[in-house]
Amino acid sequence: HRHPGVEAWYTLDGSMCLETPAGKLEQRAGGPGVLVRGGAPMVLTGTGTGPRRSVVLILQDATKPRSVHAPDWTPRDLCRAQR
Repeated sequence: HRHPGVEAWYTLDGSMCLETPAGKLEQRAGGPGVLVRGGAPMVLTGTGTGPRRSVVLILQDATKPRSVHAPDWTPRDLCRAQR
């Protein structure tokens, strides 16, 4: 999926893996927050053994849809090993 605006989040509990065309990013609770530029396709995978809780902000024009599919990008499944 992708968002027309910037998405930022900070993980409070658990861990996650984010894949974009630039590669993958693994984040754990208490680590640095994540910022994804508007329009970038992404796949987010919750990882670890427990639930993941995060604070999320998507900053965008309210006249645009919050999220849309990204059929023009095929993820390489880089986060598969972390599931």
